[in-house]
Amino acid sequence: QKALDKDRERNLRLRTLFSEENKNAQTTTNPGDSNNNQQNGPPPPMFAVKVVTCPTLRSELKMNGREKRGRMFVERPPSFFSELSSESEGDEDGNNALSEEYACTSLKALKQTIHEFFRRLKKSTYVLSASLPTLDEEGNVLTHAYENIDTLMEDYENNTDLMMGTWSLQSDEDVQTAFHEAEKFFLQHRSENETSVMKRPTLILHVTKDPNAPPPPPPPPYLTNMPDPLLSPTMTMLSFYSFPPSGIADSEATADQLKRLWRPFKALGRIYVATEGINAQMAVPTNVLSNFLQCCTLPSEGGGELSNVLGEYMENGMNIDPIPVDMSEFRSNPPFRNMH
Repeated sequence: QKALDKDRERNLRLRTLFSEENKNAQTTTNPGDSNNNQQNGPPPPMFAVKVVTCPTLRSELKMNGREKRGRMFVERPPSFFSELSSESEGDEDGNNALSEEYACTSLKALKQTIHEFFRRLKKSTYVLSASLPTLDEEGNVLTHAYENIDTLMEDYENNTDLMMGTWSLQSDEDVQTAFHEAEKFFLQHRSENETSVMKRPTLILHVTKDPNAPPPPPPPPYLTNMPDPLLSPTMTMLSFYSFPPSGIADSEATADQLKRLWRPFKALGRIYVATEGINAQMAVPTNVLSNFLQCCTLPSEGGGELSNVLGEYMENGMNIDPIPVDMSEFRSNPPFRNMH
């Protein structure tokens, strides 16, 4: 619950900063003054961070489009640049002057922010590196320039400092240096390009599978030797309710988990997740129905991941239609077109 409260607090701060930025932009009415303010004023209160996940992790974690290449915003402390530029290395006890609450100053806070936007990375072992953006003539960030991340980082374990313009992020100091370089790059670009569309300091964050990570665990038993659901001649309709005694602390994360675990079955339907419980109406290919049921009921000690929200907490079990629907009939008038 503390982590959720902290995420909400951070999101509220970011919304407030966006609102303040918009208000400041609206109060600038003279175009000439606007350019001058953009060139000589302080940096915006947020960094833009474009996150690029390597193909290996994309495949292993079955990441969706937004998780493969996404963007997040990181709050910038008001004195960030000046404190990093000073020669002081901390207080009399050797502590860094910058707060560890900020993702641009702390490796731990940076990873927490990444996990908020890219939840599947929580269960992965990865390494982080950063680079400055490549811009087009108008100042737009060219994200396609960072898609060949596996090739870029293939010798990563032998180059822990700087390789091909990419910094390894292994400590708070590394994180601070990377964001410091992003801010210097932005300020220089802004001073040399009056009409640039680049609005804020931007950092490219590369998330790469740790070459020293242990191999991924074997597939759960319900996926072992499972038939191809796309070859099923029929679909089976089902529904259920589930009310865990302790409720559901993070409904969004639980919904993402259900969709991820049910994706291999090519199941369709509507899933409603709230703090009180789960309500689902679904269509499952009949040839994998037993596998799907095992996924929903298998205890954690047997390799299941849903025993804390489904399993014994499903009220009256699952309501399964005893007559499957022919696939051609289902496709001609589908009650569900996807899983949402």
